[in-house]
Amino acid sequence: MRRAQKLIKEVDQCCQALNVQGVGWSLEREAVHDHTWRYRFRQPDPVPADLAATLGDVVHNLRSALDNTAHFLAVRHTSTPTVGP
Repeated sequence: MRRAQKLIKEVDQCCQALNVQGVGWSLEREAVHDHTWRYRFRQPDPVPADLAATLGDVVHNLRSALDNTAHFLAVRHTSTPTVGP
């Protein structure tokens, strides 16, 4: 998660730099629920390859964090199995 957060900041900085250059890129963060956000990436021109790679890294790191969390939750709950009714 920390790595994904760092990469999200890099993406934001890259988008801000592109906006300064007049490209018109924007990354908008919208609150959906408490502590839940939706990001909208708007682009009038094709995505530069380095930005696309960083966005891919963000998604990969978030997915890995979710997989890791699910694994440790499963291990924790299966280490002491319960018997149903």
